[in-house]
Amino acid sequence: GVAVNAGPVMGANEARGLAFGLHRQDFTRKKTIKLLVGVEVKLADGFPLVEKITGVQNSFFVHIMQYCPGTLLTLHGQGSNNGGNEALHIRIFGKVDDNLTRAKKMADDLVSNVRKQFKAYKKEKLEKARMLSTAARVPTAAAASAPWAALAAGGGGGGAP
Repeated sequence: GVAVNAGPVMGANEARGLAFGLHRQDFTRKKTIKLLVGVEVKLADGFPLVEKITGVQNSFFVHIMQYCPGTLLTLHGQGSNNGGNEALHIRIFGKVDDNLTRAKKMADDLVSNVRKQFKAYKKEKLEKARMLSTAARVPTAAAASAPWAALAAGGGGGGAP
């Protein structure tokens, strides 16, 4: 049986492509880098974590992608639009080249900056809470005369142990 009207199995260009070792762009190595944020949204406690990472309307990610052409940054993990059960992380996808390296460095800087902001935010919140609870608990006259008041306030008072 001869196949009637089967047409060519592949076009000349496809055949040439195969002979040439497939299409060249298939051989550019691509890579996805996962960069953990190190802070979880559920522990953010009022801190606008996702917006601090991506920027308003994704502006930080867009800036990195424009500065490093060929890279793609997305936020994944709990609390992001691309949820899942993973920890919050940035995925940087692109050809293995200088732009990918630069994008990783920029995203690293961004994440460490957000961690610093978050630490400062938590510290400030803790101090506010401590001040409120101290003010409510100890009458000021007693606080001034009690020898342990300085320790409670974090001072090192020079008394005997």
